[in-house]
Amino acid sequence: MAASPTARMTHSVNPHMHASYSHHFSPASTTGSDSSYSRPSMSRRQDPKVPKRPKPKRPSSNSTNGKPAPNVGFTFITATEPDGFKTPENMAVVRKIAMGNFLHERDMISRESSELNSEDSTLSHGSQEGTPQPSDPGDTAKLGVGEPLRLRKPSSLAKYTNLNNHRQPTSRPGTQLVKHQPLAGSGLLVSPMIEPPRTGVLLDYDEHPTPLFASFGMPFDPFNSMHQASHPAVFVEELKHYCSQEFGTRAMGQHWVKFIIKTPRAFLSTLSIASAHRDAWSGKDVETVQTLALRQEIIQLIRQTLRNSDECVDDDSIVALTQLIVSEVIACEESATEVHEKGLVAMMEKRGGLNRLDWRLACTVSWVTLVAAILRETTPHTMYSDFCTSQSRKKHPPNATIPESPIYRPRCRFETLERSNKCDKRAENLLHEAHEVIRLFLDVRKHDRPNSAKLRTLCEKICDEQVYPSAAKLQLTDVLTPRDWIYEAIRITATIQATAILKRVPLSQALKDAASDSKSLSSLDTASTASRSDDSLVSPMSFLPNLWGSSSSAATASPSFGQPLPFSHNTPHSSITSISSSSSFDWGSFQSRPSIDSMPSTRPSIGSMASSRPSIASKASSFSEPSYFPKFRAPVPRSHNPEPTPATLLTSVKIALNNSGLSDCWSDLAGVLLWVSLTVGASSRKEDKVLKRWFAALSMRATIMLCHEHPEAINATMLKMSEVIEALEVEEKGKTVVKEAKKRKF
Repeated sequence: MAASPTARMTHSVNPHMHASYSHHFSPASTTGSDSSYSRPSMSRRQDPKVPKRPKPKRPSSNSTNGKPAPNVGFTFITATEPDGFKTPENMAVVRKIAMGNFLHERDMISRESSELNSEDSTLSHGSQEGTPQPSDPGDTAKLGVGEPLRLRKPSSLAKYTNLNNHRQPTSRPGTQLVKHQPLAGSGLLVSPMIEPPRTGVLLDYDEHPTPLFASFGMPFDPFNSMHQASHPAVFVEELKHYCSQEFGTRAMGQHWVKFIIKTPRAFLSTLSIASAHRDAWSGKDVETVQTLALRQEIIQLIRQTLRNSDECVDDDSIVALTQLIVSEVIACEESATEVHEKGLVAMMEKRGGLNRLDWRLACTVSWVTLVAAILRETTPHTMYSDFCTSQSRKKHPPNATIPESPIYRPRCRFETLERSNKCDKRAENLLHEAHEVIRLFLDVRKHDRPNSAKLRTLCEKICDEQVYPSAAKLQLTDVLTPRDWIYEAIRITATIQATAILKRVPLSQALKDAASDSKSLSSLDTASTASRSDDSLVSPMSFLPNLWGSSSSAATASPSFGQPLPFSHNTPHSSITSISSSSSFDWGSFQSRPSIDSMPSTRPSIGSMASSRPSIASKASSFSEPSYFPKFRAPVPRSHNPEPTPATLLTSVKIALNNSGLSDCWSDLAGVLLWVSLTVGASSRKEDKVLKRWFAALSMRATIMLCHEHPEAINATMLKMSEVIEALEVEEKGKTVVKEAKKRKF
């Protein structure tokens, strides 16, 4: 039996039926289709109780172009034997039917897509003009015999119209176009100094305000994908989270992560930097077990690679040793740093020099050794200096954002600093003069000329508090803001540097000279006490801790700022609390101080008249005081303050930096922060180890944040700072030789 192809043209169409299925429906008969012999249509018996379900119908092709649909029905092929299906005639019929079905299906899909778009626009237009809809959901409209189409509900139609107004014009994935939205600030000509790790992604703490002191959640590694340490005290997930929060940038993820995730020694050396930084930042006297265990395990892993000739000088071993040196520089382990620097030089020589390494890796190795030499006030290896010299020449356009500082100004002006809203006019002038002092000093040394009068005048101007007042004087009339604290950190750093250049001494010796010459610290406590008499002049320095005494009480915060107050260098940052909520405040330190009434009177005539009348303090003491209230007397200015020491000067810089807001590394002033940390870090080489570690950690963090974004600028900055350190060291050695020669004469 063979059915005519045109007998059931509409209801037997199956455009998805492939031609390969046609030969399975082949009863034994003649080849081809017989139009004279038709099989009656076999319809399914319907249950009278069950309503008929309307069948979806595709839009007919003759409704669009008026042409009849092609023959897409079944074609039966019969043969008397199995080999008859493979005859050329039968194969030609199969190929024709398969190709016809394929072309018809493609044509239907393209028509369906275009008609759906036109239907969407028609429905949207009809809904706007108020086209009446049938009120009864059961109403139907018949498009053909036996093919009812149920009309949509009005609510469904409205929802369908709204959805079509917001969706793409095409529905097939192959025809969809991705439209890139412009990023915020893309029209600006100025790029940010440091790009964050992710941009354009709104996280939970971006959309919703986070309560104070609320944690975002502990980091986890559910699939154990990170390299683990052997010591149980090492929390790998926590250190990795801390490292990404303190050092993570977009450029680091692009250029440096590929070096640190391959082997355990490279990955754990990254965590050793984070652990050492956290110890130094929290002001610990000794390193934690976690830091020591990590460092010891990294050393063991590097020793194991030295036995293998293929791994001893590969990139992973060089990365591990370089990052180990970074953690030791933060911990101020000078002897261990020198030993490992010698091993790194041996690795470089065996590898064939820095030029045989990856460019990013070679830059990182170079600036790490230069920073280590700067903080120790020594001269770096010439191999690293030569590489930085060859990789630091780059011209920047005027609108480029670069880490400018007094030791790095490749353009005629401080273009980036002048655009920054964190740098006021006073700080900008001070930075210009600090840059001029360094330029004149190196120029005088290069041409072997005596000290010029202009250089001396600039150094004396920088050290003069009448020209550049200190924070103690500023807070007498104004409430100090983070910009004022940035200026204070710049002022003290410029003073130390100008003193070193003026007296031709190293920075560590200039710190002592600047502390003895400075009077701002001795008046700082008096100024803060005077500012407490006026409630309108509340500042973060209102309750400055005793920088020169033995006790270091907690400090309170200004209502105007939500950041912690200045604190002593041996107090962890996390332990700072306000006076009102602190239970460990040293109330006895205030009780032990003499009150104003107990001081001897300097004018006998006035004192004799006042002695006959009770004082305010005596009246207040006559009332009964509850035992659960502590006796509090306001601190008063002391009659004599000892001369400030280098430790107090370093503490004042730390106070200024903490109140300036270091979370963003000062953003556009990141280069200035790097100069401050390197200068003060080198000057603290012979001072308290806690303060020395703090400034070393700040130096490494500022450099790591900048080195991947601006490698050439970091190379040039380290070269200029090394040149200043070397020049001051040579001047000191020359003065020592002259003194010894004079002693021999006499």
